[in-house]
Amino acid sequence: MLSKLYGSALRPLLGEDPFRGYKAEIANAEGDLIDRCLVADQRWHLPAGLLLKSDAMSMAHSLELRVPFLDRRIMDFAGRCHADLLLSRQGEKKALLRRLARRLKAPSAVTEGAKHGFNAPLAGLLRHELRSTAERIFEREADALAPFIVADEARLLWREHAEHRRDHSYAIWPILHFGISRTLSRSVVSTPAASADLKMLDFGT
Repeated sequence: MLSKLYGSALRPLLGEDPFRGYKAEIANAEGDLIDRCLVADQRWHLPAGLLLKSDAMSMAHSLELRVPFLDRRIMDFAGRCHADLLLSRQGEKKALLRRLARRLKAPSAVTEGAKHGFNAPLAGLLRHELRSTAERIFEREADALAPFIVADEARLLWREHAEHRRDHSYAIWPILHFGISRTLSRSVVSTPAASADLKMLDFGT
């Protein structure tokens, strides 16, 4: 999508690989592929992504968050485990944790259940609770995205998503945030629309 979405200000970045640093960590680490991927996750994905977001959201709600699986003792133990224990040849994910859960008589929904992430329900939020904000940004104020994003292409993405033709939620979400910040910089923050946008930005941080 980028070649269509990027406006003149972003076109010089089309050749950039956002995963360049991650790939470099994998290439430079030692061990087999799984070991190298784990090292890359520790040095790249966790600090720049998951832990950063967890810390920001927990602090925003005055919560003191802990990540038990990143306890140094568990990290050291996992680092000594053979790759087959971390990802079995049968393809069972989280095999060690599942075996422990079975030994502790955990319910089958835990020991045999599928892995579930904690992704925000962006597709539904954009089509319902945040629809009026998205319509305003993409339909009426899309020109504020220039020269970074091509307004007509962003509007097309939004219409396909809003009409349930495609799920573009993960592409629309950052563009919507960017559009809100651009329109806020041009308006008085005390207006009702701007106040609603600020709440939306707080939700999405």
